[in-house]
Amino acid sequence: MPDPLVKLEGVSKAFGDRELFKNVDLEVSMGEIVTIVGPSGVGKTTLLRAIAGMTDVEGQVTIGGQPAQHNGVTNGNHRLCLVTQHANLWDHLSALDNVALVRRLLHDEPRRTARRAAMRYMEALEVGGVARQYPHSLSGGEQQRVSLARGFAAETPLLLLDEVSSNVDFRRRRMIADALLDIAKSGRSIVLVTHDLETAQLLRGRTLRLTPDGLDDLSEVDTRVTS
Repeated sequence: MPDPLVKLEGVSKAFGDRELFKNVDLEVSMGEIVTIVGPSGVGKTTLLRAIAGMTDVEGQVTIGGQPAQHNGVTNGNHRLCLVTQHANLWDHLSALDNVALVRRLLHDEPRRTARRAAMRYMEALEVGGVARQYPHSLSGGEQQRVSLARGFAAETPLLLLDEVSSNVDFRRRRMIADALLDIAKSGRSIVLVTHDLETAQLLRGRTLRLTPDGLDDLSEVDTRVTS
């Protein structure tokens, strides 16, 4: 059996005297979707940042067998892409060029080739129609989906997603879920954190609940969504 792409062993995080979570163990295989749910404030975003190597934690976090951090610094590599709840788009670039730029930086593609790939991901998320617009003219939901398209376009083995469906209605939530399922079929792994169990239901993958004492497996619960 191949080694997991992501492995967390005994991961704990505290802020001063406040213990956020402890003893988190997690393995994520290639092509797997794992959804982590829990109420606001439980530490879902912090856990995601720990996987990305962006915050110090007790315990061990490895990506592709390599530590997520080295001497307290993010172990810079192209194995993962983190899409945050806030779109963080570049104001001086059109929506299309926001997405295309990651192709040019990570894959050294010519501008035209990068734009073609970017448009494909934008259309999958129903934001192809705003490709020429700038971020200030987009709604919050449109900005969020452009940011998600940028994460898709990075085509890294691991995609980390923080509440990326919080600003959309149920129909678009289902559309995002379908796009994520297609991404996973290509062999890429996805870890999504959300307070929304409905999103977890749509993804039909492994669902875990973060608590102060670690992760509880909810996969045995019948979470099917009827169409």
